[in-house]
Amino acid sequence: NFYIKANDLWFKEVEFDSGTYLYKVGSCYQKLGSYTEAVEWYSRAIEEETYEAAINLGWLYINELSRPEDGFNIFLEFYKKGEISEGENYNVIARSLGDCYRLGIGNQMDLQKAVDAYNSALPKPDVSAIAKPTERTYGEAWFGLGECFSSRMIDNWDYAVQCYQKSAECKNADAM
Repeated sequence: NFYIKANDLWFKEVEFDSGTYLYKVGSCYQKLGSYTEAVEWYSRAIEEETYEAAINLGWLYINELSRPEDGFNIFLEFYKKGEISEGENYNVIARSLGDCYRLGIGNQMDLQKAVDAYNSALPKPDVSAIAKPTERTYGEAWFGLGECFSSRMIDNWDYAVQCYQKSAECKNADAM
């Protein structure tokens, strides 16, 4: 089995209790459809502050386990922890939290909180070049902002169009 071989390779290269190793094992279980085991391994990785595990576990709860409140709470917890840090994983957490607020996943729909979360996922003037998020992350955040501003509750089409244009510039297929 491919996943068992991959797991063996990781075991040889990565310290067993490292967050990265625990996250990768959880990812293998998720791909195999063994969600109970994936939750266990992701949870162990989260104890090591592994953002990738938080992202995967949050969406696993939402998409596969019908536990949207749990997914939302993971995004919210790591969003609050990461407010002092930057980097792609924090930005994916912020964008995921924005999606939850915008769509009412696991909580009440709140477009202002969605806007705040999406804005925190966008480039800051002082972001170091070392941990810059990908264009994809930015494109998804700009798209989410466009969705918020085009809604009836905010209704600012001029700004929504600007957000969609920035999303398209980041090569986000949803905005093209």
